[in-house]
Amino acid sequence: MNNLVLMDNQVSIKSTNDFLEDFLRSQDVKENSQRTYWRDIWQSGEAILWVHGEGQDLKDQFVLLTNETLRPINEYLSTRKNPRDEDPLFISRSNRNFGTRLTTRTVSRIVKSSLRKMGLDSRRFSAHSLRHSFATLALEGGAPLLQVKEAMRHRSIETTMIYAHNRDRVKNGAEKYIKI
Repeated sequence: MNNLVLMDNQVSIKSTNDFLEDFLRSQDVKENSQRTYWRDIWQSGEAILWVHGEGQDLKDQFVLLTNETLRPINEYLSTRKNPRDEDPLFISRSNRNFGTRLTTRTVSRIVKSSLRKMGLDSRRFSAHSLRHSFATLALEGGAPLLQVKEAMRHRSIETTMIYAHNRDRVKNGAEKYIKI
C-alpha cells in the first residue's frame, strides 16, 4: 500500500511500513527540529544528529541516524541552496514563513497529515505518540533500558521504566489469569 508522505511541504510516495519505520527511527529528529542546525549532522563513521538541550539542564545530546533515517534527510538536504552552518536544519517553504525554522506545530501538522493519509486518523496518533511507540518497540526489540533512556533523552531511568512496565502489563496482564 503506497501513501503520500509530506516532509517540509514536499510530497513523496512511500509504503506505509517504510514511512512508519523511518519515522519511528527518526522520532527524536522531528520531535527536536526546533533545536537543530545544518551543522548538527555529522556523517563520519556512524551518522549522528546533535540536539541542543532545552530546559534547566541545557544538555546537548545526540540521536543516532540509521541509514534508513539518514537517506531521506540527505535527500531533503540536497534540495537546500547554499546553507550556512548556523541555518536551521528543517525550514519552512510556505509563502508566509519561507526559509524560517519549522515550528513544532508545523512538524506536528505534517506528521498528522501523513498519518491521516495512511488511514490512521485518530486523536491518539500524533508525532508525540509515535515517540512513545519508538520506546516501546525498542524495548520489545531487545534494546537495553539504559539505551532507550538515552535515545529518549529522559533525565531519569524511572521515566523510561514506565514503557517497560506498560509492555509487561500487556504481556502479563492479570486479566489473562481469570478462568471462567
